[in-house]
Amino acid sequence: MAGCCKGGKGKDFMSKFRDELKRLRHPDYWPLYMEEWLGRKSRRTFYRECPEAGWLLWYFACKTETPGWPNHHEVVLAACDCVETALGMIPTGFGEPRRILEVVREWAEEERAPAAMGNLYCPSIESSAPIPLAALYVVDAVNDVIGLASAVEIAERADCALFLAAETAQAFRWEAIRIDSHSPRSRAEAEEKANKRMLRLIRQRLKLPCTEDL
Repeated sequence: MAGCCKGGKGKDFMSKFRDELKRLRHPDYWPLYMEEWLGRKSRRTFYRECPEAGWLLWYFACKTETPGWPNHHEVVLAACDCVETALGMIPTGFGEPRRILEVVREWAEEERAPAAMGNLYCPSIESSAPIPLAALYVVDAVNDVIGLASAVEIAERADCALFLAAETAQAFRWEAIRIDSHSPRSRAEAEEKANKRMLRLIRQRLKLPCTEDL
């Protein structure tokens, strides 16, 4: 696994990082607040201080074929770590999301080819009782983990990484709304807490490589 070490700093490195992001980012998904936050930050600062789990996971997904960086399977394991935090919102008796994440995790740990994912898919929740919206977001996130694992194209992997983190955070937001629909503050706090938890998990799993160009 790639490890993080101290590297060089300077305007040239920051310029290279900004140019790289401009090349990689999807114009439809890259929000203005991220552009403003990024400013002249270096890659190392982006890694340490990125405020959005989705963007950090997205960036690592973009780098899966770059020598020295965490590979495709390691990024998938980080995605599993993130989505597993929301499995408690799935109704009792519907075990598919947990089972599927276990299958994907086993696939990643064995470092098998994307094609080995086959036609894996997490079905929608079927119940005679009302289904919490949070649970539907979790199912979507699980399917994006599958998409991240099975995708061959880097851009598709990156999109799935971005979406699954956002869907996981939204699941916590809607669960807070279900518990207390009259508290906007609680839903915002739940989403922020979920985001910080995912950022911590991503940084625990994925490290910057030992290069000077950071």
